[in-house]
Amino acid sequence: MNLLDFLSRYGGVMLAVLLGAGFLFLLVRLYLYLRAKMIGRIVYSREFSELGAYEGEHLLLTETVYNPTPLPLFSVNIEGYIYNGIRMAECAQDPKKAMQYFYSRFNLMPFQQIKREHDVICGARGYYKLETVDIYHDRQTTYLDAPAELYIYPRIVPLPERVDPLN
Repeated sequence: MNLLDFLSRYGGVMLAVLLGAGFLFLLVRLYLYLRAKMIGRIVYSREFSELGAYEGEHLLLTETVYNPTPLPLFSVNIEGYIYNGIRMAECAQDPKKAMQYFYSRFNLMPFQQIKREHDVICGARGYYKLETVDIYHDRQTTYLDAPAELYIYPRIVPLPERVDPLN
């Protein structure tokens, strides 16, 4: 079979496959371009269940993410750091560092809001203020303001029982 016979027999199929692959490639590129534009519109907030707590108590850290766009956003990683005085169960803690790395991955459908709660242990007394988180995508970083604050008070130490000296 020579080249002309091959092209006359399978040319239409090859052309359809090439056009389909090109169309699919353009759709993927368009999605990635629009995704990069839409990620900057994500609305993110976080808050602790209480403004203050004592050392050793458990609290909840609630993250709220909203996608206000008509485009689904898959595999959105929201990353940040949390002080070691606030221990999260799902984060590995390095005692040599002042902060621990924390991330959450979301798949957001159009106009969808997701709330996620994390168990937090109040580890060390102090005032902790969390400022920003970032979304790393397509070799770019988008910073989002996500303020949250927590006061951790010293552990309550019970007083020893007094013994009555007259008895």
